[in-house]
Amino acid sequence: MGFLRRLLGGQDEAKRPEAPNAAPAREDRRTEIPPDGIALYAGAGGLLVVGSQHYRTAVKRAVGRMGPQGVTLTVALVPEPTNPYDPNAISVQVDDQIIGYLQKATAKSYRTVMGALAQRGLTGYCRVDIKPDPNPEYDYSVHVFVDTSERQLELIAEHDAR
Repeated sequence: MGFLRRLLGGQDEAKRPEAPNAAPAREDRRTEIPPDGIALYAGAGGLLVVGSQHYRTAVKRAVGRMGPQGVTLTVALVPEPTNPYDPNAISVQVDDQIIGYLQKATAKSYRTVMGALAQRGLTGYCRVDIKPDPNPEYDYSVHVFVDTSERQLELIAEHDAR
């Protein structure tokens, strides 16, 4: 610590106490994208993943122990054309385990993207934030970060050009 800082009562950066209102950071546990995968463009805000309350065991396994700020993981977006509820359904998966689905309208808009990826033998990967949900009906709040389908098609075209 410098002489003036000591003289004026300043504290060394390493010894400065954390501000009482500072929220702890979300734990980042993102993993590498596999060779048959492509990192999708992230959108500005998170899109709600629906149905995660039906996959509590898989979500719990994926997050393990987490703090109140939650965790950030890498997830695969996997089309499910034989899904009995929605032929456009896109599951959100961690380690081949479903943790929820993209909302119906988003999944429908991503139909072309999923088809383009499948033609190339690729799987789309993106970021997901999972944190405890204050609503007791839902254990977790799950949001994926993906840009529009138009932007993803641009990404695929750039991938083809390489």
